Amino acid sequence: MDGADTGSGRTLEGDPVAARLRSSSPVGGLSRRTLAFPQVLAQSVAAVAPSAVMVTLPLLAHPTAGSLTPVVFLAVAALMVAVARCVNAFATRMVAPGGLYSYTVKGLGPRAGLVAGLSLVIGYAGAAAASVLGAAEFLLALLDDLGLDPDPATARPLACLAVAAAAGAVMVRGVRLSAGAVLVVEALAISTVVVVLTVAGWTDLRIDAGLGSSVAEGHWGLVLLLAMVAFVGFESATTLSSETRRPFSAVPRAVRWTPVVTGLLFAGAALLVTRDGFVGAGGSGMAWDLSGGGGAVPRLVEGLLHVGVLGSWFACACGSTTALTRTLFTMAREGVLPAPLGRTHRRWRTPALTLTVASTLVGAAVAATTAVGVAADELFVWLLALSAQGYVVAYVFCVVAAPVFLHRIGELPRAGWLVPTLTATAMAGIVVAGTALDPGRFSRPAVVYLALLASGLVLTLIRLRARGVRLAALGLYDETTEADLLTRRRTAWRGGEHG
Repeated sequence: MDGADTGSGRTLEGDPVAARLRSSSPVGGLSRRTLAFPQVLAQSVAAVAPSAVMVTLPLLAHPTAGSLTPVVFLAVAALMVAVARCVNAFATRMVAPGGLYSYTVKGLGPRAGLVAGLSLVIGYAGAAAASVLGAAEFLLALLDDLGLDPDPATARPLACLAVAAAAGAVMVRGVRLSAGAVLVVEALAISTVVVVLTVAGWTDLRIDAGLGSSVAEGHWGLVLLLAMVAFVGFESATTLSSETRRPFSAVPRAVRWTPVVTGLLFAGAALLVTRDGFVGAGGSGMAWDLSGGGGAVPRLVEGLLHVGVLGSWFACACGSTTALTRTLFTMAREGVLPAPLGRTHRRWRTPALTLTVASTLVGAAVAATTAVGVAADELFVWLLALSAQGYVVAYVFCVVAAPVFLHRIGELPRAGWLVPTLTATAMAGIVVAGTALDPGRFSRPAVVYLALLASGLVLTLIRLRARGVRLAALGLYDETTEADLLTRRRTAWRGGEHG
């Protein structure tokens, strides 16, 4: 470059720092440095779907855990905080839209990174599918509250397609729009569900819980697995790091605080669940019904509950799909996936094609499965199990990668291996115990997960070899560019002029 104008009459010609900078970012095309901390936090919180979890998983854990249900969720929250600490070993040092995939590549190498990345893709896709189904079910429940009484067999597939299309349309139009929408929807959803649960907890209203017959009871391993499922997705803010204004502070804060805040919400919901008479008879399907009380009050409160959970599942669909597409985008930029998936929209600066393909495939897959007669509650639990296995395997890889990475760069503290070792062992033990103790529900998704992971690895390695892509090229991350330096110096000069 012959010399660029900084806005002050100065140029970067001869600048030794500028000479080492790239002219463009490896993840160029995304809307870099635009999101504030609340929007980044909303991404992680939405991917967890706290409002939906509050009226789902504590109720499923309660028959076994009883009065210890709040303790279970707080204990697992502490485990997720330990995972967050390991994730932040990377998030405070590198900006990568590939998130845990890119982190694992940097820590354990490209082969382990591919395993973690493909596992994460399965986790995000499974969570997106479960969220689309959850939103569709509560949309049908809301229509029933309004007296429309749709036929589930016909309306459910259409509702799944509608939810997926709406989520895709929001995400394609720009990360600021989608992040802002997710922030508003999730905030309203949490507020609504907290109010409804509080009202129900201090009156004679009871929740008639669906999904009760879909999960085996009496196994502590399963209870811990369900509690861990409640938190998956909290790390997804890392996939928006390139699009965050202050990524080295905002992203780690979002990752650190999401399991803390959601853990308190889940424990609070679990406290209400343990109250005698709060949980009524088992409901049908996925949506929760309210009984007791008198007049129109239960119907009104039930409608508010359905609105809140619908919003939470919709936000989760957006959050999970956003994280999925940023991971796929990174893989495409590296040559792991076809190049068109790494392109961005010229105006909206989002991976529009990848978002469209992902939303369409997720919506169509869920709609087709329900259309052939698979029960919604059975499919929902199955998708949760598949997603959880994908997430947890990726978490284990990232947790193990963190101390290796810190040791390599000379920043591993004394006893720095202790927390990662204990954390990875605990997560692996919970998954094995939960899967082995309920083979009817969780081992079949495990087989499908392993089949998807193995086939994905084989196809990926074949593609890389055929196209001559070196494994060393994996681990793409954002880098400071000449334009970034120009912007900073222009801002500093103007600040000095007007100071």
